[in-house]
Amino acid sequence: MQFALGTSSSAHRPVPGYLLLPRSRLPVLVMERLHTSLDDMLEQYPDIPLHVKLSILHDVTKGLVFLHTRNPVIVHRDLTARNVLLDAAMTAKIADLGNSRITNLRPGQLAGTMTMGIPGTLVYMPPEASTDHYGPPLDMFSFGHLCLFTATQVFPGDLLPSTYTDPRKNKVKARTELERRESYMSPLEATLGKTHGLVSLVKGCLENDPRRRPTASQALDRMRDMMAGLRPPFLHMNRFQLEKTLTDKSAEAEAQAREIADNRRRLQHLNQGIEELRSKKAELEKEVEVTARKKAELQAVTELKAVEMKDLKKNFEQLKVFTSHSYIVN
Repeated sequence: MQFALGTSSSAHRPVPGYLLLPRSRLPVLVMERLHTSLDDMLEQYPDIPLHVKLSILHDVTKGLVFLHTRNPVIVHRDLTARNVLLDAAMTAKIADLGNSRITNLRPGQLAGTMTMGIPGTLVYMPPEASTDHYGPPLDMFSFGHLCLFTATQVFPGDLLPSTYTDPRKNKVKARTELERRESYMSPLEATLGKTHGLVSLVKGCLENDPRRRPTASQALDRMRDMMAGLRPPFLHMNRFQLEKTLTDKSAEAEAQAREIADNRRRLQHLNQGIEELRSKKAELEKEVEVTARKKAELQAVTELKAVEMKDLKKNFEQLKVFTSHSYIVN
């Protein structure tokens, strides 16, 4: 049996490889097996290191350059986290080209006439997707949305409406695509800083005007700048090592969460004990106050009795003298 090696089967190609069986009676296409999707990874591991995310997005830009520099140009039209697959070495490859189209564009051209209807996943699509005139910038818009999802690990699906009514002028105004994703951009800027390269790249890709979006080659250059000097252990791990690392980190986080919960319970018990002691202290202070008041009253009674005894003694002495005088007279 003979195999024909597909042009995309190299391990360094940014799209999955394939094998053809040219002498088979039936068409047979054997695709490269990839272990997981970016979508599954983002859902399974809530705290993926930034180095890993940048490495994956760097691979995706290489895939877009590969598609957009074909002659004629290939527009993917459905670049989502589900369609970015990861191999055992955590190398990302763009998959599911079933929605892609070979255009009549030459490399460098931004748009052409399409007759295939609205492409891809709606939330990843730019404004021009509703027309029949678009090109590679459509993929770049989807890439910006993908970057936002990957960096924050929160799917930006709940977008603001594309229009709103200005209450001051009572006019309907349009929101930019970036403004529609404002609630997702704020955490990204807070985490990475407004000047981080990925923040500016996302903003550029989400421009309403396709001509203002970076090309795949420009995005790749900017990703390379972000990757410069980044050689942490994560980038040299295979999938299983990374999974173990992330699992260990998750276990550590869970253990810390349990410890925090235990400490909170202990603190709550201590606070309850303190409140009980304060209550007992207040009761004792009241008892001491009552005892002191009774002591003062008793002391006053004692002093009064002492005065009375003194008076009685004086009266007794007077009576004794009087009785003595009366006896003598008689």
